[in-house]
Amino acid sequence: MLKPQGIKQQVSVIAAGIAGTVVALVLLVQLVMTLQNDLANIRRQGQTLAKVIGENVSAALAFQDPSTALETLQALERSPLVLEATIIDAQGELFAQYRKAQSSSGSGLPSVGLQLGDVRKENIEQSIDLAGTQIGAIQLTISTNEAFSRLFASAWVSLIIWLLGTAIAYLFAERLNNRIVSPLQRLSRLMIGVSASEDYSQRFNYEDDSEIGQLSDSFNQMLAQIEDREARLHRAIDDLEVARDQAEAAARSKSSFLANMSHEIRTPMNGVIGMTSLLKRSNLDETQKLYFETIEKSANSLLVIIDDILDFTKIEAGRLEIHNQVFDLQGVMSSVADFFAEPARLKGLDFSIDVDEGIPTRIIGDSGRVRQVLLNLVGNAIKFTGEGRVAVQVVLTGSELDRKMRFSVTDTGVGISDAEQSSVFTEFFQADSSSVRRFGGTGLGLAIARQLVTLMGVT
Repeated sequence: MLKPQGIKQQVSVIAAGIAGTVVALVLLVQLVMTLQNDLANIRRQGQTLAKVIGENVSAALAFQDPSTALETLQALERSPLVLEATIIDAQGELFAQYRKAQSSSGSGLPSVGLQLGDVRKENIEQSIDLAGTQIGAIQLTISTNEAFSRLFASAWVSLIIWLLGTAIAYLFAERLNNRIVSPLQRLSRLMIGVSASEDYSQRFNYEDDSEIGQLSDSFNQMLAQIEDREARLHRAIDDLEVARDQAEAAARSKSSFLANMSHEIRTPMNGVIGMTSLLKRSNLDETQKLYFETIEKSANSLLVIIDDILDFTKIEAGRLEIHNQVFDLQGVMSSVADFFAEPARLKGLDFSIDVDEGIPTRIIGDSGRVRQVLLNLVGNAIKFTGEGRVAVQVVLTGSELDRKMRFSVTDTGVGISDAEQSSVFTEFFQADSSSVRRFGGTGLGLAIARQLVTLMGVT
């Protein structure tokens, strides 16, 4: 594979090629014109000789004296131009013939001949007149070798001139390259070096008022702008890294604070719930039992909130782990049904759980987190449904080689608008601010459910 030429070599070759082509065309035209002039001169000389010879042999032709005519023709021996001369009488018969050197004509007519091999020649015919009457004609065969010999000699000279002209053009192109292409090559190498090292403090030194000088100034200005931008970018990155470290430290402090506070609150709350359970077993009247049930419900609700905060802080800190193991799906669904059967009955809701028959009873996953997600979803459905039904359905999806289970919870509650569906699974968000007062809650349940589903690798 040929190595690609650089711009310097290309410029030199193109300049030399253009100059060589122009010189070659000029020399070619000159050679053709010279050949045409030489051939025209030879033809004129031949016509002049034919006219002179015709006048000299007119008397011999009129008196039918071929010997005299032949003696006249032999005078052509001193002319290198004529190869052959033939005199024809008025009846078109051969009267006399001359050729270079002596040979037999084979016709009984006197002739002089010369065997010259392959030569370039032309024929010239001239009529022979006497007293205004044509009595015959003379035909001359002249050699044009002299014209072509001069052409060949001129061609050699032209070839030398063409080679010299092309070489001189190439040398001038090389000198031009040193002024134009060499700075461009240095600029290209500098650009490659800057791109590789990312050192924008380098500059291209070239002092000239030409376009290359303007290009040099523009390139240096661009490097200065990039260098300034890089400096500002590094300062911004440093500031962002400091801000990131501060934000991470603040997030860690917040998560640690929430975890510690949740743990500290959970400990006495467990004591409150335990004592409430013991007091409920004692002899109490109906009013006292109602008070203790209210205390127990409030304490359990508070524990749910504390558990949500603990899970949220663990997820934020990246410390929540998923434990995949074999578990009984029917058992998990039964526990969800038992947990919400009484709240649904008290609100007059039709609550049902339907599991597809094709789903295996034992699957691999984190049963606790699956149960937690379902509790959040079903709990929200029952909380925000005033009448109607809440249904949980588990069905098989996917192909034979890629089986999946889809859990869906549907209800006849207030619903969520299309604009708020993308935000309802974010932290501390509730679709209707009045629902906080009506139903309570922290707004963490659905956000935790979404993050648990993501951690379990489910879509």
